[in-house]
Amino acid sequence: MACFLDIEGTGASTCPIGIHRDEKSDEDVDDADINDIIFSNVPIENVREGNNCYLYSHPETLIDKKEIGKMLRGRTMQKLVCAIAVDEVHMISEWGKEFRKSFSRLGQLTSIFPNIPHLALTATSTTADLKLLSKTLDFRETHYIIANPDHPNIFMEIRRRLPNIKKFEKYDALLGEISQEFEDKLQEFPVTIVYCDNLESVGYSYAYMHHTLGERAYCDKDNQTPENRMFSQYHKDYTSKMKSHVISELSKPNPRIRLIFATVALGMGLNVPAVNRIIHFRPPTTMEKYLQEIGRAGRSGQPATAIMFFNNNDITSNRKGLDPKMREFALNTSTCLRIQMLLYFGFKESLFNGQKELCCGNCRS
Repeated sequence: MACFLDIEGTGASTCPIGIHRDEKSDEDVDDADINDIIFSNVPIENVREGNNCYLYSHPETLIDKKEIGKMLRGRTMQKLVCAIAVDEVHMISEWGKEFRKSFSRLGQLTSIFPNIPHLALTATSTTADLKLLSKTLDFRETHYIIANPDHPNIFMEIRRRLPNIKKFEKYDALLGEISQEFEDKLQEFPVTIVYCDNLESVGYSYAYMHHTLGERAYCDKDNQTPENRMFSQYHKDYTSKMKSHVISELSKPNPRIRLIFATVALGMGLNVPAVNRIIHFRPPTTMEKYLQEIGRAGRSGQPATAIMFFNNNDITSNRKGLDPKMREFALNTSTCLRIQMLLYFGFKESLFNGQKELCCGNCRS
């Protein structure tokens, strides 16, 4: 069994290993019932007794909760825990200083379990960052396994958008093109995630599509429910039910949902093979975030596209958190975008070996 600790460390839920959503057809069970079938709540005593093969937890639970810390140092856990893995370890650098400080204290786990293997995983860290993260995690005798982060099946392109003074026109210009393609293709529209500036732009984009498409936005015009709409939104304030529906749909080989307007809440750990395109209405603040977000397209190896829009306001030096390298990337109109990105991560060669015009917008022009 796999066990998931709640963030307060007072309870947990378990899931049988090897259970997958596709073991039940869409007709057998709806999204709301799947969690009831797969997951079951268990008391914290179940965790203390070591009844699970895998234990998943938020950093805050392991680091900040005294009872959990006591449990980890106890005889049972000291005997049974055979390895610790920290996934998406680059979030220590991104969140550990201010937002979620427990991330930066995960090195305590190395001290609590000094005699077992520790594994840290990331797809978006530079060589310098890896060494800093190893130090933060208090790793010793560290072995680095590094692979080229290139996504050769993703065509990258950067385009200008209207300035921010055109508050709604800057969105209308982008949404007009998207909605026209959507009307033309409907259920053949390439599955697309649009990362918006903020919650306001998510809401505006969603309302624009709803107004433009009307009943054509639904898979079944006689059943115009949110679950049958071919576009959706995703953000931290969205209902848990609809978040679950969106993830469940995107996880299917041919989802009903074809277009998602999202904030970065639709983020880490997302493995949705059907996504064919990522659109950024505004550049991410770092190259790491950009690589992470475009990597959500083309997961099955199919040709995919990443389009990033920007204006001068988006890359101004006083934008909070903006890395100068992201500004250089946005302004690059002459050299290969793929090579520029890879050089940032310490790689000189691309994995792309196709036709030049299929590499990136700069290579095409």
